[in-house]
Amino acid sequence: MSTLTCAALMALSLWPASYVSASEPDHPAANQQNYSADLIETTRLADKGEAAAQLKLAGMYFEGRGVAKDLQQAAHWYRKAADQGNDRTQYSLGWMYQTGSGLSKDMQQAAYWYLKAAQQGNVNSQNNLGWLYEKGQGVVKDVRQAAQWYLQAAQQGNKEAQNNLGVIYQDGMDEIKKDEQQAVHWYRKAADQGLSVSQNSMGRMYFEGRGIAKDYQQAALWYRKAADQGEARAQSSLGWMYQTGTGVAKDAQQAAGWYVKAAQQGNAGAQNNLGGLYQSGMGVTRDEQEAAVWYRKAADQGSAAAQLSLGEMYATGSGVPKDEKQAVVLYRKAAEQGNAKAQFGLGWMYHTGSFVGRDAQQAVHWYRQAALQEMSMAQTMLGGMYLAGVGVPENLPQAAFWFRQAANQGAADAEYILGMAYITGKGVPEDWRQGSIWLRRAAEQNYSNAQHVLALLYLSRKESPDDGKQALYWLRKAAERGDANAQLDLGRIYASGKILNIDSRAAASTVAGPLDKDWDKTQKDLAATIGEVVGVARDEQAAYFWTKLSLANGNQVARDYLPPLVAVLPAESKSKVDAEVKAWKPVK
Repeated sequence: MSTLTCAALMALSLWPASYVSASEPDHPAANQQNYSADLIETTRLADKGEAAAQLKLAGMYFEGRGVAKDLQQAAHWYRKAADQGNDRTQYSLGWMYQTGSGLSKDMQQAAYWYLKAAQQGNVNSQNNLGWLYEKGQGVVKDVRQAAQWYLQAAQQGNKEAQNNLGVIYQDGMDEIKKDEQQAVHWYRKAADQGLSVSQNSMGRMYFEGRGIAKDYQQAALWYRKAADQGEARAQSSLGWMYQTGTGVAKDAQQAAGWYVKAAQQGNAGAQNNLGGLYQSGMGVTRDEQEAAVWYRKAADQGSAAAQLSLGEMYATGSGVPKDEKQAVVLYRKAAEQGNAKAQFGLGWMYHTGSFVGRDAQQAVHWYRQAALQEMSMAQTMLGGMYLAGVGVPENLPQAAFWFRQAANQGAADAEYILGMAYITGKGVPEDWRQGSIWLRRAAEQNYSNAQHVLALLYLSRKESPDDGKQALYWLRKAAERGDANAQLDLGRIYASGKILNIDSRAAASTVAGPLDKDWDKTQKDLAATIGEVVGVARDEQAAYFWTKLSLANGNQVARDYLPPLVAVLPAESKSKVDAEVKAWKPVK
């Protein structure tokens, strides 16, 4: 799976909406041995006004037992019984008005009959009336009234109402304050009765530590209970836990199995993640075409992560024919939904002219969208646009602001550029101490340019023997990672055993491009005292190695320093070093 896809896992379940009671009207049993006689007798009693017979007859018409199914006739007899105050038929009539079964849908009439039944303690009516108040359907929206009706039903053990109270308390709603412990209390009651949506919510509460101590094993247990009942969100979440080894032993095949179950029910998160497994070959045989199938299913449902992954596949021609226009369309769809990686990718396209016409202003727009979501790469790029005045007017303080945002997240390139800004006084007050702090942070992340400049700072200062040791330490770090300028400087030090004036031709390319013009002043400050370097003796062979390596890595300035070394180095030593240079690999 690509890095972008890994970062875009969407497995954990969305929170449920409040539940209307799923129960259809219940009915007294008919005599299955003799439907015809039962129908005649029940009709006779119903015509006489007996409410129990009217309810039974309504049920026979509703279900088509002993008579042709006829929802209008069912509604007729429900009304007859409801008018006599029978709470079960009042609920049934409300349900038919709410669902438009046998009657024209009419939420006001639904609320009217639910209220009559709810006032008699009918739990399904209490729950459904609460739902109408929560949603403002057929009644003026009133969440407090909704909670009161849910509570009456929940206290009678209605699992849907218990779940609905959990939903309200979980995040708070209107005038009802958030109370996660109450949410867990009611979710658990419904979950213990086997309501899968509440079991899924219990899994999520344990997973996030909301209203209860975080416990991934308990989260997995509740997700499995819901998943075993076919709850797609729980199946997707359980798949993610198996994929990542969170709360369960890591098992990519189990992850794939649960993703398939959820994906086949249309769960977009599972479809996206299943696509990722097929793309990487985790738990399934690697199949990029199958990956594209699942990404497309999720993308068609609006999954930004899947749109991005499918866009990447079109951009590279992996699993689908290469189609740059389709790649841009999908990147844009994901970006417009707020996917930071897609926003950055779209910005990069406009910045570089890849797949679209070059447009610096559009690049800035999309970099900014991603930067506002704390994406450090986008913050660094946006800082660079302000620094160079590309797509926006040059604004050095703004550049420094965005570099700092990225640097505060540990982005080594931003730390380096911010450090150089302080050294050169570009966009921020000149402050070598602050500069060296940021350069060290980047250097400690093995950013070779920062290591080289930090070495030059130590070389210029040389206030104590430790400064010389630090200079050599960072210079060698940069050189070993392939920094050609650091390799040349290290070669020159070995050639003389001294701190040397900096060669401005090489030094300028050490600094970030937009800062080059300020390097002339800075390099004069760095090229301070010539003196001995502690712990380094002259070593022509080492000098030749690092100088020749610098040239091999493209630093043409190194060519000027080779002749004196070639003149003093024995041919055998030179041949040995040449072989070492040819075989050399940078430290990762």
